[in-house]
Amino acid sequence: MASEWLAKRISVLLTVLALVLWSYSIVQAQFKVGFFGLVSSFPACFFIAVGVLTLASAVLWTSRENHWKLLLLQLCFLIVAIWLAPVVVRGAQPFSYDAYGDMGFVEYITREGHLNPNDLWQHNWPIAWIFWASGIEASGTTVEGLTALIPWIPFLWQSVMILPLFLLFRNTVGRVNPNYSWAAMWVFYLANWFETQNTGAQAFGFFFVIGALSILTLIATRNNKVKSFGHKTFAVVLLAVSAPAHLLGSLIAAAVVAGMTVTRRLRSPNLAILAAVFIVAWSLFGAAAYFEWRLPTLVEQGFRLDVATESGILSPLSGNASHAAVAVVRLAFSAMFLALAALGAFLGWRLRDNRYADVTVLSIVFACLAVAILVGAGYRHELYQRVFTFLLPAIAYFTVKLLHYTPTRAIMVIALVAAVPLVFICRYGNQEIDRLSTDYLSSATFFHEETTAGWVVADLPIGRMKNFEQYRYSVQLDDLGFEDNTLIRTEEMGHDPVYVCLTAHDRAMYEFMLDNPTLVDTVQTSLDSATNCDLIYASPDASIYVSEERD
Repeated sequence: MASEWLAKRISVLLTVLALVLWSYSIVQAQFKVGFFGLVSSFPACFFIAVGVLTLASAVLWTSRENHWKLLLLQLCFLIVAIWLAPVVVRGAQPFSYDAYGDMGFVEYITREGHLNPNDLWQHNWPIAWIFWASGIEASGTTVEGLTALIPWIPFLWQSVMILPLFLLFRNTVGRVNPNYSWAAMWVFYLANWFETQNTGAQAFGFFFVIGALSILTLIATRNNKVKSFGHKTFAVVLLAVSAPAHLLGSLIAAAVVAGMTVTRRLRSPNLAILAAVFIVAWSLFGAAAYFEWRLPTLVEQGFRLDVATESGILSPLSGNASHAAVAVVRLAFSAMFLALAALGAFLGWRLRDNRYADVTVLSIVFACLAVAILVGAGYRHELYQRVFTFLLPAIAYFTVKLLHYTPTRAIMVIALVAAVPLVFICRYGNQEIDRLSTDYLSSATFFHEETTAGWVVADLPIGRMKNFEQYRYSVQLDDLGFEDNTLIRTEEMGHDPVYVCLTAHDRAMYEFMLDNPTLVDTVQTSLDSATNCDLIYASPDASIYVSEERD
């Protein structure tokens, strides 16, 4: 009892110390993009604070007393420290340019009142866009109001995820020790570097998968038929909604249900059959416009893990030195957590402490791997990152097994403390391209207010925030051709205007990712000399040119 009392007091003192250090650090923090991205914006005491917070939580993980209130407080502190870091220094969340580009999918619904899956292919999975459009209508705001929320959305998603994650871990590793659930959540949030949770469909797909897992693992451990019926009904709803929410998420959810059925964690195959029916039905009727043109490519790229490896693991190692270094850290970081989980799985299997839950969670692992093999290069460079994200619940579950022995417990805690600065490099290492200046956003606003249709040669989100269906994007900046001081217009462009947008974001993309820092300046020089191009917008961070057919 004395040791329990002491552990709690130590944890409280460390939490207070972490809060003091963190409070001081955010006052000293200022936006700066260094070799490893946004990590340079924070003083060392910021990362020391989060490391001390990790120790404060770890002190309680093996306690026999349930310290859920303090552990929840510490977890919320961790989420704030990691996911609001860009907001503190006015940086950007990962893939923020994608989030701004997503506004076009929402703006169309608010403007026209219906979906357009033929012209906007992402409307084939409409749950995300309907959700945001409904929120705009219900709150009386505008798409611009939603745009102002973009820096906060990843943090809001992580906050919403707390409940289904806790239920998932309580149903599995929490049956050994209630505090283990919080240890697993700590691993999950600290290892979650790939940002899929913003405005897009993948955020909803991931949420529905975690929600379904929390219910399915509860069903697998419940004997009460009345409660089981209610839980199964809820699971059916989540599986049904996941089909029109996100393709990869629904496939993984269906594979997990099938795996739990094969391992007899679910005693009836009905859920597996229903999950498959939902996906097939939506693919045939709801997403027919997408599969009509995309299915041959998906079939061709299926099982092509070599192509996925080339684009998802090897290609990121290119670019300039900073981009390659961040990619290496991401690979090492992911490998570290996979190694911790593998060691935990080995120890847990020998201990036989919760073999039933072990097999349940292994079904999640095999489901993710099976879907990864099935889709192959269909998700191009994002396949492995997305699969790693879906594997995080299983990684967290098996890593917690290391708490059974003092030596492995020490290894786990040391690795988690070391992961604090590394996760910032992994999440915010691409800040060079993630951050969009206010000047850049002003140019995007100008573009959408002054133009209505045409060909757009630009990076996101220009051309995708409003009237998205009226713009075409098939030409890349490095594909532009000039001859005799004239921009070459292809036959495909017809009589439509062609807008070429050169921005600081483009420069960062070509320098950081493609190691081609001179391309934008070269193209700008050619555009300035072209007789069929006019400069219609100029600012320090952006220039917009238009080429129109002339008599």
